[in-house]
Amino acid sequence: MANFLAQQGKKVAIVEMLDSIGLDMDSYVLKILRAELAERNVKILTSLKIDEVTDQGVILIDRDWNRTLHRADSVVLALGQRPNHALAEELAGKVKTISVIGDARLPRKIKDAISEGFLTAYHL
Repeated sequence: MANFLAQQGKKVAIVEMLDSIGLDMDSYVLKILRAELAERNVKILTSLKIDEVTDQGVILIDRDWNRTLHRADSVVLALGQRPNHALAEELAGKVKTISVIGDARLPRKIKDAISEGFLTAYHL
């Protein structure tokens, strides 16, 4: 999303709690992405936590609990994922077979969802 917004000429900053971005990404893809982000002057702010979103931007907290305001007109949050079994629970006992796949089962990579979808359809 940061790269997409930067391609549109937006001034973008990524805030990451960890020491680095993209730890779950393929190293080759991350290398290319980092180069594109650098080319588009995307700021990468690591080891910081977003404490609050305000009308002026975001309040960031560092590891020493220091708070600073990072000014922003818009904020896009990508804060992780959780599985969602609500539909499977609602359908339990109403249909013969239920297969929970993809991010509904456990948030992971798209290849996992595709594989689970294929295997589920294959076994029908």
